[in-house]
Amino acid sequence: MTTVRKRSGGTAVRAPRGERRLDDERGVALVEFSLVVVMLCVLLYGIVAFGMTMALRQSMGQATGEAVRAAIVFPGTDAEKIAEAQNIALDTTDGLGKPGFSDIEAAIAGCTTGGGDCITVTYVYRYGEPGAAIIPPLPGLGLLLPNTLTATATGQIVPGP
Repeated sequence: MTTVRKRSGGTAVRAPRGERRLDDERGVALVEFSLVVVMLCVLLYGIVAFGMTMALRQSMGQATGEAVRAAIVFPGTDAEKIAEAQNIALDTTDGLGKPGFSDIEAAIAGCTTGGGDCITVTYVYRYGEPGAAIIPPLPGLGLLLPNTLTATATGQIVPGP
C-alpha cells in the first residue's frame, strides 16, 4: 500500500514503500492513556494511604477518650487507674496499625482548672519508622505522611466515696 502526498502545486506524489508519514498518529492514544492511568493510579494510592493514616489517627483519638472515661470512674489506686487506661486504649485500637510501633502513656496530675486530679492519656504511633506504615509507601509519598501520629485526652477524676 502506498501513501499519496500532495505537493503545494496540487500534484500528487507517491511516497516510497517503507517510508512512514510524519503526521501518522497511530499509537498516540495508547501513550496518552498509559501516562494518564499511571498518574491516576498514583493519585488513588495517595488518597487511600492518606485516608488510612487519618483513620488510624481518628481511632487513636477515640481510644484515648475511651481510656480516660474508663479511668475516671475506675475504683482503685492511681496506679490501677493508669494500668486500666493503658489497657483500654490498647484494646480499643486492637487490629489497627502494626504491633510494636505504638506507645501509650498515662499520667495522673493535678488539674489546671477546677482542682482535683486529672488523668492524661497520650497515644503515640511511630508511623515514620520502617515497617510501621499501614500500607507500603510509594517512593516519595513518605514525604507527605507524618513521622508520628499523636492523640491525647484528659479528664478529671471523680473522687471516690
